[in-house]
Amino acid sequence: MKLETLRKLPHSDDIHNYVVQLWTPGGPIHESHKKEGAVFRLVEDFARMPRIFAEMTDPKLEWTHFSPWWSVIFLCSYANTHIRDLRYLHEIKHAASMAYSENMTLSTFRNKIRDNEHEASAYSEMLIYLDFPELRAMTFQHPIFMDRFLFPEGDLSKPKEHLLNRWRREPDLVAKELQFIRANLLTAKSEHVDMADPQVTWLRRYPMQGAEWIKIWTPRYQLVENAMVQMRRDRGKGKIGRTAALDRHIDFLTSKDICETTGIPFFAEAQAFRQSYDKLISEYDRKMDDKGLEPVKHTTAEAMNKTQKLEKLSAHPSTANL
Repeated sequence: MKLETLRKLPHSDDIHNYVVQLWTPGGPIHESHKKEGAVFRLVEDFARMPRIFAEMTDPKLEWTHFSPWWSVIFLCSYANTHIRDLRYLHEIKHAASMAYSENMTLSTFRNKIRDNEHEASAYSEMLIYLDFPELRAMTFQHPIFMDRFLFPEGDLSKPKEHLLNRWRREPDLVAKELQFIRANLLTAKSEHVDMADPQVTWLRRYPMQGAEWIKIWTPRYQLVENAMVQMRRDRGKGKIGRTAALDRHIDFLTSKDICETTGIPFFAEAQAFRQSYDKLISEYDRKMDDKGLEPVKHTTAEAMNKTQKLEKLSAHPSTANL
């Protein structure tokens, strides 16, 4: 977290004014924010707490560091700015839907993080395209999991109208159904899914990564929870309270106990999880190689900007009634 790039946003107006200029100008996400649509409402939830935006000190380590948990969103760049918008939406959704508690048991913490990751991923990888079907053709050149539901014929200009109509009438139920389908894929026994499918491998890495992440954070997770509870309490004194709360939180994140001498809050955890992440990504790369496809090399933020070509995969059998 480069301190010289740190942008402190204590108030709701500060957050809206800063975030709205991050989006691709004229894109559906930008327009939704400007016109107080779905994206505006998400950012409104995000703005309940003071926030920080900053560049990364070490992109390799901090790219996989879970900074929204402690109210930091890292700035990034992509060759395709619409994909960058999805990255920001994902991080903002994490922070906007995160609750905190003192004296949290490890079991409760594990469930909290699992649910928060599932909610943020389902939103940025699936539900966002129900709000903006036109966004799909602007993002990934290869098929994604959501295509099986929204574009079952493979034509990105022809979304499934029945699903869109249901989304307009009952978005809460459609969201849960899609999240359940995604969760089923994550938790199914390996013999019940196509383990040679790169999209399946990509999604099923989440619970494996989550288990490793929990192990790494078990000794110190309550430090973050307590700091965020403190900021929540401090913000309740009006504008002065929100400014002071954010300053106090920055002091915590940059303290010697937390940052050591690296410029990265919780450096040891960042380093340990990056090593675990790379091991799991190598399995995805191997599956891509087996199918004669170019693996996605997630070694640096720059490498993640590349677009890859995947072969068209058949529709998931559980999509028929959506």
